[in-house]
Amino acid sequence: MIFLVAAFCSHGVAMSDFRADKQALHDIFGEGNLQSSAGMFRQWADLSELEQYRLLQGHVFPAGTSVIRCDSVLVDAAMLAGERGSRPGSARVPFTPSETRSVVPVSLLIDAATQLGKLDEVEASVAQRLGERDADLAHALIAQALIAISREESDEAVRLLGELEPLVCDRNRVESLIGSTLELIAKAERLPALHESCLAILFCFYELGRESGSVLPERWKRRAFAAYYSLHWRQFRMHAVWGPDAQVGEVFTPQRWYATSRSTALSEEGGYPAAQWAFERGHFEKTGGHDRDFLYFDVPAVGDFEVEAIVSGFDYCETRLGYGGHWAGPGHDHLAILNGHFAGDDPTISLPRPLDDIGSSMRVRLVIRNGFCETLINGRSVCRKPVSSADPWVTIFSQWYTHGWVRDLRITGDPTVPAMVNLVEDERLLGWSSYFDESIGKDRDWQVQTPAKLDGDGSGETPVLKGDQHGLIKGSFQESLLQYGRPLGDQGTISYEFFYRRGSHSVHPAIGRDVVLLDPDRIAWLPETGELRFNPINQNAASLLRNDQWNRAEIVRFGESIELHLNGESVFHASIDPGQTHQFGLFHFCDQTTALVRKVVLSGDWPMQLPTADQQELAEDTVKQLVQGTERMNVFHHEFSEGLPLDSFFMTGNDWTKHFLQVDEGIHCEHPGGKHVQYGISPNLETEGDFDLTAEFAGFEAAVEEGGDASVHLKVSLPERSTDCVLYRKFTRYAKKEIGEQIVQSAIFTIREGERTFHFPFRTSEAATSGKLRLVRRGDQIHYLFAAHDSTQFRYLYSETVPKKSAGSAKIRLVVETTRNGHAKAIWKSLTVRADRLSGPAVMPSLSVAQLGQSRDALAQSRTLDYSDQDVQRSTQTIGQSSSLQATEKGLLITAPGSDTWTGHGLTLPFALHGDFDVAAEMDVERLDPPAGRGESVVFLETEFRDPKKTSIHAKFAISPSNRKTGEVQLRQVSETGKFDYTELVNYPASNVQLLRVARRQAILYVLIQEAGHKVAKVLGKLEVGNHPILADDLRFILHADGEGRQVRVLLKRVTAHADRIDP
Repeated sequence: MIFLVAAFCSHGVAMSDFRADKQALHDIFGEGNLQSSAGMFRQWADLSELEQYRLLQGHVFPAGTSVIRCDSVLVDAAMLAGERGSRPGSARVPFTPSETRSVVPVSLLIDAATQLGKLDEVEASVAQRLGERDADLAHALIAQALIAISREESDEAVRLLGELEPLVCDRNRVESLIGSTLELIAKAERLPALHESCLAILFCFYELGRESGSVLPERWKRRAFAAYYSLHWRQFRMHAVWGPDAQVGEVFTPQRWYATSRSTALSEEGGYPAAQWAFERGHFEKTGGHDRDFLYFDVPAVGDFEVEAIVSGFDYCETRLGYGGHWAGPGHDHLAILNGHFAGDDPTISLPRPLDDIGSSMRVRLVIRNGFCETLINGRSVCRKPVSSADPWVTIFSQWYTHGWVRDLRITGDPTVPAMVNLVEDERLLGWSSYFDESIGKDRDWQVQTPAKLDGDGSGETPVLKGDQHGLIKGSFQESLLQYGRPLGDQGTISYEFFYRRGSHSVHPAIGRDVVLLDPDRIAWLPETGELRFNPINQNAASLLRNDQWNRAEIVRFGESIELHLNGESVFHASIDPGQTHQFGLFHFCDQTTALVRKVVLSGDWPMQLPTADQQELAEDTVKQLVQGTERMNVFHHEFSEGLPLDSFFMTGNDWTKHFLQVDEGIHCEHPGGKHVQYGISPNLETEGDFDLTAEFAGFEAAVEEGGDASVHLKVSLPERSTDCVLYRKFTRYAKKEIGEQIVQSAIFTIREGERTFHFPFRTSEAATSGKLRLVRRGDQIHYLFAAHDSTQFRYLYSETVPKKSAGSAKIRLVVETTRNGHAKAIWKSLTVRADRLSGPAVMPSLSVAQLGQSRDALAQSRTLDYSDQDVQRSTQTIGQSSSLQATEKGLLITAPGSDTWTGHGLTLPFALHGDFDVAAEMDVERLDPPAGRGESVVFLETEFRDPKKTSIHAKFAISPSNRKTGEVQLRQVSETGKFDYTELVNYPASNVQLLRVARRQAILYVLIQEAGHKVAKVLGKLEVGNHPILADDLRFILHADGEGRQVRVLLKRVTAHADRIDP
C-alpha cells in the first residue's frame, strides 16, 4: 500500500497531480483516514440542527479530557452547502462557491448553541475544563470571547481579547492559534467597540507575516493580511466592502468592473482568502488578497485612447494599471520597471536613470496608439509594449499582500468598442492562466497553432488552441484546466468550436472550478474528491457530439443561471452565485486526450460607447466641484501660435525679444542662464472676483547648478497683502543636489506680520515636458491643478487659504526662470483666463495699424505743426528751460540737460481735441544717454484726460541704466492717497524711434511707435480712457535726462493731429 501511494505521488507533475492523488488516497484508505475535523463535515448537510450541535460538541470537548479543541480546518464549501455535483440525467444543478473555506468548529458550536438556546451549556463546559490543571488558557479565552461576542457583551469581550493578545502573538504558538483567532476577530467585527482590540492582534500577525522567514504558514499569512486590511478599512473609512467575503448589507457593487484573481490548485487547496475590494465612487481600495488579483473594466476598448489615474505607490500598496494583456509599475529601487500579464511576470525593465521619488501615490497614464500601450509614471515614459487583441481590457493589478488603491481613473479619447472579442487571437495567451501550473504560450503545454486540416473542412489556417496530451501514467486522470482571466459577466456569452475524436481528442467547458463533462466515456466516472467538481450532461445530450469533427459549444450567462448549448441544442443548466467570480475555462484529462479549440469568442451586452470621462465609475468629482460655475465666467483666451500682440501682453526680462521666438506651436522662451532672472508674459487684464487661469506649455527643458531651480510657472498676484500664488513645473537641485528632481510644486508668497514669507506647501514628482498649469480661486481658496502632456484631465494638487477678496485686481504672469546658473526653456501655447469680471486692453476691441490709418483719414478735421516753419517755432509754448529749445531748418531741436531730480523739457501742443483723435509726433532722436541712477532717460508724448483720476497716458522711448532701449506705454493716475501712481503697461525693445503716436477710437486709446528705418508703426498697447476731451496744453512732448552730465537731444520735425473736432 505504501508503495502504491508513493507511485501516485512521484510521477513528476506536481500541481496537476492533486486530483489523482486525492482520489487514490480516498479509494485506498477511505474516509476515516482523511483529516478527522474535515471528515465530519462530509455528513454535515444531512444532519438536523441538534445533531450538528451534538457532533460539534463532541469534537470541541472530547470526552475524558480537559481539552477545548480550537482547531481550524479547511473544508470545501460544497460540503457545507450539501452539494456534491450532479448526477447523470440532471437538467439543472447549483454551482457551489468555488473556494475552500477555513472552518473553526468551536465557532460553529457557539453559533449552533446560540440558535438552540444552549449557550449556558457550552459556557459551563468551558469553565469546567478551564479549572483543570492542564487546561490551555488560550483555547479557553478564545471560546469565552466567542461566547461574549455572541451575547454582545462588548466590555467582557474587550477584556478577554486583551488577555488573549500576548498568548496568540507568541511566535512559538501563533501557528496553532492563528486560525481560531482570525475566526474570533471575524465574529468581533460586527461590534465596533471591539475593533481597536482586534486591530492590535491583527497588527501583530501582520508584522510577523512581513518578517523574512515568517513563522506563519502561507495560508494564515494571507488570511491575516486580508483580515487586517479589511478591518482597518472598516474602522477608519467606514465604506462598503465589495467581494465574496463581504458581510450582508455591506455589498456595494460597481456596475462596470469585475474582480477576479489568478487561482491555482495550490491557492485553493491552501484556502487562501478571496480578494476583496472596497469601492466608492471615484475610488477602489483593496482590503484583502488571494494571489494575483485583478479588476477588469468590463467594456472592451480598441483603437487609440488614454487611461489615467492616481495610483498608490509603495509600502505594501503597490498597484499597477494595465491594458492589452500587460501591466507595468515601478520597482522599489526606482531603477526598474516590473511588468507582466495575468498569469505571471515578464523580465524586469531597467531604466537608464532612476525615477524621481514616488511617495504614497503616482499619476499613471496609459497611452494606446497604433497597437502599442505606453506606460507613463508621473509624466515619464517607462514601458511600451504591443497590445494583445485578445485582451482589450483595462485592468488594475496587485499582489495578494498589498492594500493599494486607485482613484480618479478615466478612459478618454475615442476608443472603439467591439461587439465581440476573439480570446485566442494572440499566440501569447496573455489573459489565460493554468489552474495546475502548466506552461502557456508558444511550444508550451497550452499553445496557439495553425495546424493542418483535421477533417477536410478547409479551415487549416484558423488558429487553434491546443492542450497537449502528456503524463507519465496514462489512466491516472491527470487534470489540465486553462482559464481566461476576465470573468463571464451577466448576459455574457462564450462560443467556441472544439474537435472531438473519441478516445484521443476531447475538451470540456468549465466555469470556475465546475467542469461540465461532455464526453460519454467520462459520464459514469464521478470523482468524489479533488479541487474540481464535475457535472456531466446526460447520455442523450452526449449523443449530440459529432465524432471526428469540429463541434460547437456556447455558454450563456443570464443573471444567476448558466446554460450550455452543444451543436445548437441546450444540454445543461446550472444556477450560480452572482457574487462569485465566474471564469471560463477549458478542461481535459491531459494523460488521455489532446484538447483542440478554435474561434473562442466572448460577447456581452456591454455598451457600444464608453460614458464620458466624468460619468465613469472611478472618476472623482473633486476637480469638477472646484471649477463648477467657472464655465459661465467672462473669458479671455489666446493661442500664442497666433502671435504675441503687444496691445494685449506685457513682456519682462532683459532683452526679452532676444529670448522670445515665434514658432508654429506658440512663443518659445529660453532663459539663457546666469543668476536669478525671469522672463515673463503678462496679459494686459484686470481680473476681479473669482477666477480660473490655465496656461498651456510644451517643450520644457531645464538644467541648473547645484542648489538651484529651473522652471516654468503660472503666477497670480493678488492685491490682498501682496499675495502671490505660484504653480511650478520645475527641475530642482535644491534638495537632491547630485541628480536633481522633476516636480510640480505649489507656492504662496505673502506678507505676514510685516515680513515677506515664502511657503512651498506641496510638491509631487512630475516629468511631463508639456501640460497645463491651472490656478482657480473660489472665495478665500486658491486651488492648484495640473494636467500632463495633452491630457484634458486635471489632477488636484493642493488648496491654500488666501486673504478675503478686496476691490483690487489680480495680475497674471507666465514665467520661465532659473535661480542659479543653468538654463530653462519652454513654449507657451495658450492662456485662458476666466473671471467674474474682466477688463483691460486684452479684452478690448482691437484695430490693426491699417485700420487705424483708414479711420484716421476719415476724421473730420486735421492740423499739422511743421516745426521747420519759423511761425510755428515762434508760437511754441515751452516746458522747462526755454533755452532747451532751438529752432533749426529741419525742425525744433530740444535738449534736456541731465539732472539728479526729475525735470522735463519740451513743449505743449496748442489745440484741444474732441471725440476720436489721432496725434503723431515725428522726430529724430540724436542723443539718449543712459541714466546715472536707477531711473530712466526718456522721450515721451503725453496725453492727459480731465477725468476724476487725472489719467495720463505716456507713449515713451526710454533707456535704462543697462543701456536697454525700449518703446513703452505708461499709465499715470491719482491713487486713493492723492498721490500719482505710475504703471508701466508695455515694454518693447527698440533701438531707435522716429514716431510716437496716440489714437483714440470710441473710448479706446491706442499707443503706437515707429522704429527708425521702419515703414510701418507698431501698436504697443491700448487701454480704455473714455471720451473726455483733450484740452489745450494737455498734449505734451517731453524729454528727461537722468543724472548730472547726461543729456537727451531730439529733433522734433512735425506733429500731425486728426480729430472729430479740433479747437481752435
